[in-house]
Amino acid sequence: MAETVEFKSNGSTASGYLVKPTAGSGPGVLVIQEWWGLDDMSGAVDFLAGHQAVTSKGIGVVGFCMGGMLSFIIAANRGDKVKAVVPFYGFPQGPMEPDWSKLTCAVRGHMAEHDNFFKPEAARALEAKLRKMGKDVTLTVHPGTGHAFMAPHNALGTLNKEVAARIWPEVVKFLKETLR
Repeated sequence: MAETVEFKSNGSTASGYLVKPTAGSGPGVLVIQEWWGLDDMSGAVDFLAGHQAVTSKGIGVVGFCMGGMLSFIIAANRGDKVKAVVPFYGFPQGPMEPDWSKLTCAVRGHMAEHDNFFKPEAARALEAKLRKMGKDVTLTVHPGTGHAFMAPHNALGTLNKEVAARIWPEVVKFLKETLR
């Protein structure tokens, strides 16, 4: 069942698209799309955490491209509620990096080998930095992939259906296990 919902955010009201299981309840997962509509995330986390259909003790966040970068930022800023993050080909760099000491969730990121926006070397450096801080972070660089390799609309011509089909069940499994 899906519906448009409203929730408090930044002293005003924001809206989102809520999808609930057809029977029962389950974990709450915030999905951040690639480029547009990226404000008011903290309000969405609070909304999901308080929703009657959400049974988990924490919220998961999945983000793509810029949404991947923002998923890291919301996780570092909302360690009180965000317990699992799956960023795809996006992460904060340089002055965009948040205070990583506040990052408390598990992170399982998926990066592209051929990416001019988010270089694989920078992803590996971030992973090493966060692990050195004791964070539970794995950033996998998928060989032969380009930026937006999961995007079904294939706007960049980089869709890799085989990699996407292999990764998505792993993402779902990680979220289910982490957000029990």
